[in-house]
Parts: sequence; structure tokens; C-alpha cells
Amino acid sequence: MSRKKAHKSEIDRLRELIRQSGFPLEIELSSVLDSARDHKKLKDMDVSMGAYYLDKDTKQGRELDSKVSIPIRYKGELKGKKRNLIGMFLDLLIQCKKIPGNAWVFFKTPQEIVSVPQCTSVLDCLEWVPRSHSSFAFLPDLHYGNVLKTTIYDEYILDENRTNKKVDNLFEAIVTLTKATAYELDTTIQGLRDTIDRFKDISYYPVGYVKLFYPVVVFDGKMYIAEKTKEYGEMDLTPIDHVCLFFDYISGSYDIDLHIDIVQREAFDEFFQSVVRDIEILEKALENKTGIKFREEVKNALNLYRGK
Repeated sequence: MSRKKAHKSEIDRLRELIRQSGFPLEIELSSVLDSARDHKKLKDMDVSMGAYYLDKDTKQGRELDSKVSIPIRYKGELKGKKRNLIGMFLDLLIQCKKIPGNAWVFFKTPQEIVSVPQCTSVLDCLEWVPRSHSSFAFLPDLHYGNVLKTTIYDEYILDENRTNKKVDNLFEAIVTLTKATAYELDTTIQGLRDTIDRFKDISYYPVGYVKLFYPVVVFDGKMYIAEKTKEYGEMDLTPIDHVCLFFDYISGSYDIDLHIDIVQREAFDEFFQSVVRDIEILEKALENKTGIKFREEVKNALNLYRGK
């Protein structure tokens, strides 16, 4: 074989390997997110590709495909002046999977599931009770209320030519998101504690913000919801493009549960629009009694902390 033909063969093989990997999907989503900055509520959104986290099971640093951080503001007062202050951050932690030859099947469960995001604030590092930031996570109109919910799933190979020959891709993705979310919770609480110790006067630095986490798997493949029929052992299968999976992870280093959005690639734009609607809901909550009560508790907790 000539050198030119060998080179072409290598390029073709590399193109195929890249196509089968998740990188094109990550780049595609990055482009969608960059375009979304035109929305006035997203102009300060920060998108990080390849965000790192610490895996406490292996004591190693690992990579998350994407982290999106969106500040949410409210009208408040700082240094005696009316300002638009950051009261909350909404972080999307995204893991991409491109396996067009595989199908993810989610099984409809009889029990009712109430899905909420992970949530933290300065009240966690001050160990203040009650921690009213949880009220933001339980707002009834967030997108979780309109999504199919389940706890059971399985993965199958449909096309041998378009699969990576694995049936644990979904499990790998949700474990990655679980560990990345736990890392973000830990580092957020530590960062807030450091800020409290650095800024003695709360009026000079609004440390009492809330942080919500939306873990998301974006899947380029087939998705179905399975529901048993009246016939014994038979299941009805319906194509879906979005489901919320409850996942409970326990290991030597973790004990955490998450509600994870599983979104098909074609539905990601629509899903992100629901995130924007959530931002509008959270903005209103920061302005009304939910936000007022939270800020009052932050003030009381800080006063007690500084009095020690």
C-alpha cells in the first residue's frame, strides 16, 4: 500500500472513531448553548467543556463533559444602594452519550415520584435549621412536574454496526453525574464557608446565595418507556425523548440520591427552553416570600455564627 493510501486509510478510520465518540455531540451542544446567550436571562451564562471533579472512590480527578452555570438575580440592596444581586446559581451538569445502535428502556413504576434538584446554600455550611433554601427546589412549577419519572431502566443493543458493544453506558453516565454533583456540592459549601470567614460584614458581600444542580444525560440513541399490559409478561413500548430517573448511589465514599434528566439529542433544545422557564420561576421566588424568608434566615444564621 502506498503512503498516500495508508494515510487516507488512517484518516478515514479516525473519522469513524470520532463519529462514534461523544465529542461531536458535545461540540454540537456547546454551539446550542452559545447561541442561547442571546436570551436576556442567559447573557451571563458560563459554559465549561470538560469540567473536572474528584472521584472519591478512586481518589482520581475525572472529567465531566459540560458544566453550565447560570446566575439568577433579584432586586436587593448592597452598600445602601438598590441593585440587581445574584441570589442563586442554576448549574447544569451534562454528560453526553452517542450510541445510535443502542436503546435505553425505562420502566413505568407504580409508585409516585416527586422529583427535585439537589440544592445547597450558605445555610448548609452554617449547619442552620431549618434550611429554607430547600423551598426553591420544591417549587411546584419547575419542569420536573411535567416529565415522566422512573427508577428502573435497562439498555439493549439494536444495531451491531452502530454500537460500542456495551450495555452499561447509561449506568456509567449517571454514576459520573452523581459523583460530579457530589463534588460540586462539597466545593460550593467549602467556598461559601471561606467567603464567610473572609468577609465579616454580610452587607458588603452577598454570600447567602442558593445553588441548584440539574444533572442531565444527553443521549444520541433510542429511548422507550415500557409499561406492562394485561397479558402476563407482556410490555407496551412507547418512544420517548425525555424522562427523569431517580438514582440512589451508595459506595465506600458516597451516599447520595439524584433526580437525573435523560434527554434525547433531538429534544435538547426543547428541554433547555424548559430550563429558561425554570429560571423565570426561580427569579419570582427570589422576589417573593420564599426569597425573603431565605435571606432572613441567612442573616440570623450569620449573626449567630459571628457571635460565637
